[in-house]
Amino acid sequence: MAGDDKRKSIIDAGISVFSRLGFHGAKMEDIAQEARVAKGTVYLYFPSKEVLLEEIYRHALGTYFEGLVERSAKDSAPAEKLYDMALFTLTFAGENRESARFILEAATGMREEFKVWLFTLRARWIDLTCLIIQEAMKRGEARPDLDALAAAHMYVGALNSLVSSRLWGNRTVSAAADAATLCALFWRGVGVAG
Repeated sequence: MAGDDKRKSIIDAGISVFSRLGFHGAKMEDIAQEARVAKGTVYLYFPSKEVLLEEIYRHALGTYFEGLVERSAKDSAPAEKLYDMALFTLTFAGENRESARFILEAATGMREEFKVWLFTLRARWIDLTCLIIQEAMKRGEARPDLDALAAAHMYVGALNSLVSSRLWGNRTVSAAADAATLCALFWRGVGVAG
């Protein structure tokens, strides 16, 4: 197995083992066994469980955020951009259910430096959303007196709630239907006819 393949295998095994046993219950030897590599190989790539956990976060959230940036950069109306971002988020969570559940549950034991990285990534998501809302305001598609930053927090919060209901609840509505409902309600609230 090549180096990149081993690294990915260890990350995938980490997600699986952490999801099953929890961060504190998992041992590096459990991860090695799941990845079908020697325990020393796991330590070669990741010197501790904390470093492996952080890499899982960085990989999954980095991939997710790249998708958000791609959708926000499209040459389309703000309403379409936010719908595309919501649909992408809901679909991404559904397609990566195990890692999404793990990531949302396992935010304990993180180093301060990593917490700052997570907070910065979330702030970038809010800023990206805020820019789209400000674009809608300039185009006359949203109320001119709107607090765009507060609206961005509300949009992201509602989207996170829908993701949670899909990951831990029995929500069977399609991602497209949830994205459409979220966006219709959001745009009504910011002053755009639905």
